[in-house]
Amino acid sequence: MSAAPRTDSSNRCHDNGARRIADHRYRILFERSPNAVALLDLDARVIRVNQAFCRLFNYTEAACVGRRMADLIVPEHLKAESRSIFARAQRGDGLQVETQRLRSGGTAVEVCILATPIDLETGQPALHVIYQDISDRRATDARLRRVAFHDALTGLPNRKSFYDRLENCLRNANRRKSDRTWALMFLDLDKFKRVNDTLGHDMGDRLLKAVAKRIKRCLRGSDHLFRLGGDEFTVIVTDLNRAIDVARVAAKLIDAVARPFRINGHEILTAASIGISVCPADGWDAASLVKNADMAMYAAKSAGGGAYRFFTEEMNRKAQQRLKMEISLRRALDREELVLYYQSLVNDARRIVGMEALLRWRHPEMGLLLPADFIRITEETGMIVSIGQWVLQQACTQARCWHAMGFPELFVAVNLSARQLVEPDFEQMVSNVLKKSGLPPERLKLEVSESSVIQNPDVCITKMKRMREIGIAFAIDDFGAGYASLSYLKRFPVDTLKIDRSFIADAMNSRGDREIIKTIIAMARNLNIATVAEGVETVAQHDFLSSHGCDRMQGFLFAHPVPVDQFNQLLERQRSAAPSAPPA
Repeated sequence: MSAAPRTDSSNRCHDNGARRIADHRYRILFERSPNAVALLDLDARVIRVNQAFCRLFNYTEAACVGRRMADLIVPEHLKAESRSIFARAQRGDGLQVETQRLRSGGTAVEVCILATPIDLETGQPALHVIYQDISDRRATDARLRRVAFHDALTGLPNRKSFYDRLENCLRNANRRKSDRTWALMFLDLDKFKRVNDTLGHDMGDRLLKAVAKRIKRCLRGSDHLFRLGGDEFTVIVTDLNRAIDVARVAAKLIDAVARPFRINGHEILTAASIGISVCPADGWDAASLVKNADMAMYAAKSAGGGAYRFFTEEMNRKAQQRLKMEISLRRALDREELVLYYQSLVNDARRIVGMEALLRWRHPEMGLLLPADFIRITEETGMIVSIGQWVLQQACTQARCWHAMGFPELFVAVNLSARQLVEPDFEQMVSNVLKKSGLPPERLKLEVSESSVIQNPDVCITKMKRMREIGIAFAIDDFGAGYASLSYLKRFPVDTLKIDRSFIADAMNSRGDREIIKTIIAMARNLNIATVAEGVETVAQHDFLSSHGCDRMQGFLFAHPVPVDQFNQLLERQRSAAPSAPPA
């Protein structure tokens, strides 16, 4: 019995010693902690703070002791949050909270608070509170969020922000089911690529920033503007009484973008095409609203640009039809549905000296389709590259067959698109086609439009010059219809100008058109360039062109575009007839 008290006394001495050591270590850690630390009593009054606390909040320890922490560093709007944190810490709940506190003087600092209940040396309960300064991390996080959700060029919210906001608008609309509506606008700049190509990408970037500022000035605070990329912007127009009200916003944006921009001494003109879809009329989900607004924007652009269009079911029907045609077109080559027709090019004596290869599509449901019905799809989808190569191979191979039949003087003309010209391997592809077909390079004439070359003039003209050196000839198609014919003509390494058919069609009724034709022929002759008149349909047109020295002609007066077997017949008839003049 006597041993028990001695054992208890020994244990108490041991416990007191351990407690003193622990308290000593705690005081050392408290003072030396790199983080701000405060001891609070159960009334949230300061018992003690360390030097790191004093440095962080710019207080002396004397100024803190005895004061309520809520009166010392807690912002007014966070008082309730502070009481909740204190209550949780008292209960011993695990606690880590990121929030704001105030320095002396009122400036805010971002902190992470960790609070733990402890017992002091006296046995009195208290709270040990650590304040970690996370201002740098918060600033870094904010920068990263801005990078993730904002466009670097314009500073506008980006594609990710757009879809987040769109989903939020849909959630709110579903929740409220109010009679208010909102609309989505897709805005695309017309001919923006021309600015990049002619003035450089830096000017293009400056234009985009200027456009973004103008659009923003036209919107209300409740509306939202985003840049998706390139020259594509979207606007969410909220809180509309009627769907038609968004038309006023669209008209204002179009007027704003249409005003000249003056950037670095340049006056730049552009325009905007806008497509509009309305919630809920045009869809209750993001995918539908985006698709429908994009479809409407495409319709506005196709109509000439500088306008807005609302989504309609008719647009949807056309889009479905276009998609169906695109799918069919992707299979057309494999199914051998594409075919070439050939139209004669004749000299002044009406003898065939060459032929233009013209693409046709024998559609299984819609019959024989002309390029106007489908060529735009091939360009927009990139299919023009593979289809263009097929056309070139077929045309060159067929021309070589006609040479073998006894018509070695014939050349074949093949149209090129802008997309084909800028392909990196275009020159090699043409070289491979000539080698495979056996057609001499000087019997191939590639026809390009002014607009296709002007989109990227330096690259295209360099390629044209290299190809011309090996004998391939180039013609400018639809000459006179472009906007820079004369200024660019001296740069184009061309052998032939094809006078646009619109001048030929009205030549007999329009003195102005006749003067234009005569001017083009005279100018070409002075530059040692041949001329071809397109769309010749009457004897009067032929006689007028012939009398003014047009070298070659093409049109229904001589022959319609025909398939290979019928063109063979044209050649055989020419062979059997005595030529009225030697081929030119």
